[in-house]
Formats: sequence, structure tokens, C-alpha cells
Amino acid sequence: MSSIRHHLQELIDAGERADPLVFSGREEEIERIVRAAGRLPPDGPKGRTMLIQGAPGSGKTALIAEVCARLEGLPDTGIVSLASVPANSAAERTHAQLAALLVGAAPPVQNLSETQMQSGEVSIGVARAGVRTSRTSAPAYLSAEDIAENRGSGWRPKRRVVVFVDEVQMLKPGSKAAELLFDLHTQAKIPVLLVCAGLGNSRLALSNAGFSRLQAPLPLGRLAETETLDCARRTLQKVTERGVPATNAALERWAASLAKSADNWPRHLQVYLQATWQVLLRQEEADLDQAALDAAIAIGDRQRAEYYEDRLAASRTPLEIVAALHRLMAVESGIRESDACRVIGAAVQELDPVTRKEWDTQFDARPAKCFESLLRSGIVSLDSMYRCTSPVPSLSRYILAQVRD
Repeated sequence: MSSIRHHLQELIDAGERADPLVFSGREEEIERIVRAAGRLPPDGPKGRTMLIQGAPGSGKTALIAEVCARLEGLPDTGIVSLASVPANSAAERTHAQLAALLVGAAPPVQNLSETQMQSGEVSIGVARAGVRTSRTSAPAYLSAEDIAENRGSGWRPKRRVVVFVDEVQMLKPGSKAAELLFDLHTQAKIPVLLVCAGLGNSRLALSNAGFSRLQAPLPLGRLAETETLDCARRTLQKVTERGVPATNAALERWAASLAKSADNWPRHLQVYLQATWQVLLRQEEADLDQAALDAAIAIGDRQRAEYYEDRLAASRTPLEIVAALHRLMAVESGIRESDACRVIGAAVQELDPVTRKEWDTQFDARPAKCFESLLRSGIVSLDSMYRCTSPVPSLSRYILAQVRD
């Protein structure tokens, strides 16, 4: 039993944002990415960028992890996976890592040994036109064209590479990261697929950085009910396989209740599963048949509310303003940015003087700047027509309930 408790504690310690134990659904999206990875420049279409776009909790990060796992099984395929848009100091190293993967070299590093420098072991990204960098200098930035031309006209890379960048809604025009991603987006000489993922304003963020040939985003929303139930069931089974007793009836009852509470959002399901591990760990002997399902749902409800509060805090926007937008979106499927800013401006006028002054200071008294903050934090989203929408139904219900209370 001690090993079971240790396993449950490990699951809890992994945190709510940990990769799910099992993955369910998204087969169409995965197939599209894998298929695109098999047809790249210079023989395939010119540089291609795929965008995975969805609300907070729609499983973008989990999808990237699943695609990476499947691509790793393909021959001659390298992967660069970035959890977020790289800072300026890391952009050059990212491109150098890409170059090294293409030619099958070890990833370039700083502080190279004299032997490595003389042998050219690290190659592209550290060696350029036959001239080695010094031991303490970082790899020089290489554009896609540089990478191809440095290897000669007859060069054929040893492998193709898929570059994943998460949280791309944070991309800033003119940054080193924007330069890096734009180069991969426009190039036609090296076999690279760029896959970006982010919140509902990611397409706009890329457009502002100069991306003009974006395909229609792969939209991530809720899972199908059968997919959510399958994920809940198989995750619980993983734990019972480790020794937690459970009859089939109990397992099905828990899976159905957790899936329903999650409202078919992948991240919410992980929250309720985390609550389940906590309830099981509190028992003297973990047993799903004897565990309190109501207690797990209550814990999950609180943790989901805390997640919403974190999102609201990240937006730095008074609840009254957020509620005014969601109240309008409850009756209109999508509103223009100008209308959203008008609602924000009107709601600001109703704030008490202290809160109004804080809002003015935070957003320079500009509704448009406040709207951008709401987009970045996932409180609102943009649809394919760039209209403002509510990204998660349960988030809207929570916001409106707080105002009524």
C-alpha cells in the first residue's frame, strides 16, 4: 500500500499543468501535422506554418507533447519544442539547435573544448564559413538561407525538423524570436515545419509580426463527450493498475462524474483527476469504491475556480469590466473589437473612483490596451473573423456568478 500512496503523491506533486497520463481525441489535428511534416521544402511546398489556436485549458500543450511522441517514431525526424516564445538571448541558440539537428551534429554549446573546435564536431551554428567561434561566444545567428548555402549547392540534410513554439500569443514584432519564426515561416530551402500554438489571439499576434501566408488555424475547443469519458476512464484505470482497488461499476461511476464536471475541457478534467488523487491519498487505504466522489468534485470545483481567478488576476482588469463584456457575449455570438472597447469604456465610467484611477494607470486610460490584456490572459478570444467571443462557457458562467453574488 505504501507504493500506491507514493504513486498518488507523485501524481499530486506533478501539478495540475502536468502532461496527462493518457491522451484522448484530437486525431484529425494530429494527422494533419504529421502529414505536413512528411512533405517539406525544398522538395515540398514553400515554408509552411501551422497554428494550433484555442482557449485556456483546451489542451494545446498536451497536443504538442502527443505529436512530438508520434514524430519521434519516424525515421530522420528531429524536434525542437519550445514551451514559449524564446527570449532574445535564446533565439540564436534555438536556431543553432535547429541547424545542428538538420546535419546530424550535436547541438551547439558555449564553452567548447579545443578538440571540438579543431574537429568541427559541432559544425553549423558554431562554425561558419570555416571560421570557428571563440570558446566563450554564443553561436552566430544563421538564417535558413545561410544554413542551406553554407553546406554547398549539393547539400541534402540528414533529417527533417519540426519546430514547436507554444504560447505564441506573446510574440512581439521586431523581437529576435519574431525574426527567427518569420525566417522559418518564409524560407524555402530547408526541410522545416513550424508549428505554433497559443490562445485565441495568436493568429493576430503572428499577423502583426508580418506572417502573411498563415493557413487557417487548427481550432481546439472542447473534446467530444465520448473522448472526455474515455480519457477519464483510462486515466483511472492506470491508477487501479498500480494497485488502487476499484470495481468496474465504481470506475465507470467516477469516470462519468469527472467527465461531466469537466464540461469536456481537457485541463478541467486534469483538475478533477488531481482532486481524485487527493481524496484517495486521504484514505487510510486507497480504494475507489470507498472514496467520497462528492468530496473529489468539491475539491475540483474549488481548484477550477482558483484557476479562473488566476486568469482574471493576470488580466489586471476589474471584474465589473470583464462581466460587462461577457454579459454582452452571452447574447451575441461575436462582437467587433470596436464594440468591445466601447463596452469597456462604458464600464470604466461606472467604477468607483479608486478602482477607476488604478485602471487608468494600468492601461493608460485606453480601452484598447485593456482589451489586449484580456486577450493575452485568455479571458476573451477572437474567432476566425477576428470577432471577440467567450472562450470557455464555464468561465463566463463563473464571471457572471461573481457579479451577481
